[in-house]
Amino acid sequence: MNVEITSVSGNFPALTARMLWLELEAAGIISSSPAPVLYIYVDTGGNTTLQCGDICDEDRYFKYPFRIDIFIAAVSRVLKATAYKLDISPETNIKKLRFIFNDDLKQFAIGDKIVSLSEREYRLLRYLYDRRGSAVGRDELVGAVWDNEAGNGTNVVEVYINYLRRKLESVTGEQLIFTRRGQGYEFRDII
Repeated sequence: MNVEITSVSGNFPALTARMLWLELEAAGIISSSPAPVLYIYVDTGGNTTLQCGDICDEDRYFKYPFRIDIFIAAVSRVLKATAYKLDISPETNIKKLRFIFNDDLKQFAIGDKIVSLSEREYRLLRYLYDRRGSAVGRDELVGAVWDNEAGNGTNVVEVYINYLRRKLESVTGEQLIFTRRGQGYEFRDII
């Protein structure tokens, strides 16, 4: 997630801000992305405020000196709370939809939208999602999702792919399941 750290002018606040940046980077929290998710402000005394706007209930304030592990844990909690809404891939800086799955209820959530699926739709989505970015062949899907019960002469896979496409597109406004000729179906969560 992208974090923007600012400070008032002066050596001490600037060094404190730089130290916080390095600690968050070492913890694997910071990445480059187009828009900041969390703002961190360091005042003249080194006191630090986590400002997260509408993604968390309230800003967090750390009076200098504070333990860096507690600070990193607080930043992690704020960013995890937003992870279901948006995920930024540090390798590619590409936005991805973040799916949260509920295996018991056969539902998935994207942001604040919850979608219920039939047993087969859910199994198909989970299988494709777990292999996202790779083409999955029809025979593999029949074996994994239908336990080899769907015959070769049926179009059950194509029918369920279309069900899923419609449901996903109605929630996201994007096509996420693509047909790769001669290879199968590919789930791409890139928007």
